[in-house]
Amino acid sequence: MYAEYGVSPDILRAIATVESSMTPDALNCGNRNGSCDYGLMQINSLWEKYVGDELWNGMADPCTNVKLGAWILAKNFHRRGATWESVGYYNSSREKARNRYAHKVRRAYVEIIGKPPPLTGNRYKRPPYASQGGE
Repeated sequence: MYAEYGVSPDILRAIATVESSMTPDALNCGNRNGSCDYGLMQINSLWEKYVGDELWNGMADPCTNVKLGAWILAKNFHRRGATWESVGYYNSSREKARNRYAHKVRRAYVEIIGKPPPLTGNRYKRPPYASQGGE
């Protein structure tokens, strides 16, 4: 299902672990801007205007929620490159928050996969990014 966006299920699993502790019906309406986050991937309600009613109304379905999370992450990879910084943008555009988030996802990834992704200097190298089918 996620092959259409070229995003590895392992990185999506790591994000869902950080975002909701893998809880399909997670809901967080405590954001400073008054928005809410929904489901496994904690998709922010600000995305509603970009995805259309049909998709948005399916957000309670875990598959739809993860698919939308994959789409958001793929957009970040397209704009900024397939980097851990782009993973950080999934959560925040503020640099400190973005870096903290990327580090949390990296830790979750290591727990899931059993080995760390490659690192370069202070920045993470490309995250798991499936360029071939099958994922």
